[in-house]
Amino acid sequence: VRGHLLLDRLAGGVASAIDHGFFPEKVLLRRLRRTLLADMAGETTIDGMGRRLTSTLVADLGATSAALLVVDDAREAYRVRASAGVLPGAAAAGEAVMPVEGPVPAGLSCDTVVRVDFRGEPLALICMGSLTSGARLDDDDRDALAHIAQQLAAMIENARLFELARIDALTGLARSDVFDARPRPQATRSAR
Repeated sequence: VRGHLLLDRLAGGVASAIDHGFFPEKVLLRRLRRTLLADMAGETTIDGMGRRLTSTLVADLGATSAALLVVDDAREAYRVRASAGVLPGAAAAGEAVMPVEGPVPAGLSCDTVVRVDFRGEPLALICMGSLTSGARLDDDDRDALAHIAQQLAAMIENARLFELARIDALTGLARSDVFDARPRPQATRSAR
């Protein structure tokens, strides 16, 4: 039994050394699974989550570009809410729109697309460009990204619902109850 445990430990060390030397993207994805979700939990807006997600994919994973596309209120189209890296034209400006059932716009130049669903409904897409190292993501890597995306789904949906409750869809301005809540703390502060 003791020999078996030592062999398992040795095999794990060899596998880790091989991953570090030849497959650094696998090591980075394992680290992202632990750290990214904790970082994202502190964000309350879709734009904040998107900025954190896309910048992490570009800076830590080494993607040339990354974008978060979130479905609109009618659930008919995705819109770019955040991007990082080198995205051309309209995608970089956040103007890229694509139908929920359509192909990814050519302007996004995505090598990897991860669909984020919440309760069986489309919620978002994570589009990622090629890796600067030249490595290609295999099925296991895509599964790891999909796992991260599904854990993010509830956070993105909560932020989307919070946004719907605070922002008027027609005008894009804050609802009146947001303004009604502001004077109370300000009045207390000025009285103090």
